[in-house]
Amino acid sequence: MLESNKGKSMLEFQELMTVFQLLHWNGSLKAMRERQCSRQLAATERELEEARLAGKELRFHKEKKDILMLAAGQLGGAHPPGC
Repeated sequence: MLESNKGKSMLEFQELMTVFQLLHWNGSLKAMRERQCSRQLAATERELEEARLAGKELRFHKEKKDILMLAAGQLGGAHPPGC
């Protein structure tokens, strides 16, 4: 977080941290992470299917899907159908 805000003023960084804390406290941050994880998982499933149909190596896509499914489980998010 600090690394990505190099060059910004301390006030800008404090404002960003305040927003981050508010999102965390009201549960929006968790919901935002769950949505992002779900989107990434859906995209990875499409990539896996495209690679399979194209006869390409599937290992990377399969491992990526497994990692995202694990992350979704830890976030408490529901898995999309077919997972």
